[in-house]
Amino acid sequence: MSENYQTLTASQINYLITLFHLNSGNVGIRCVDIAKALEITKPSVHTMMKTLTAMKLVRKTRYGNVFLSEDGIKAAQQYDGYYKTVISYFEEYLCLSRKQAGRSALAVLSELSVEEIECMCVKIDKTREGILDVS
Repeated sequence: MSENYQTLTASQINYLITLFHLNSGNVGIRCVDIAKALEITKPSVHTMMKTLTAMKLVRKTRYGNVFLSEDGIKAAQQYDGYYKTVISYFEEYLCLSRKQAGRSALAVLSELSVEEIECMCVKIDKTREGILDVS
């Protein structure tokens, strides 16, 4: 999982993860569906799609359907795994609500390098397995 992607913001990571989950059947995702899933406006989605397209993480068809690029799929899978590990840790060990844990997980993931995230996730997994004591 040590692909090195450009630094992503919390919002960009959230979009990638959302696109990854909405991308069933690889038929493309409509911006209106992205806006609904993220509970934001359609213009905000269009702005982010331009950004992610420029980063070569998504491509948009002439008719507006959005597809994750090959690099976008890899990044989304990678960050989705990290996100699941961190959010569950924040809920379980820090007793944060799901919403609070999600926002916090995205903030942490956007501030760390991939290497630092991987190290953190390994330690979280070891803590869960009882190999590493957190006290």
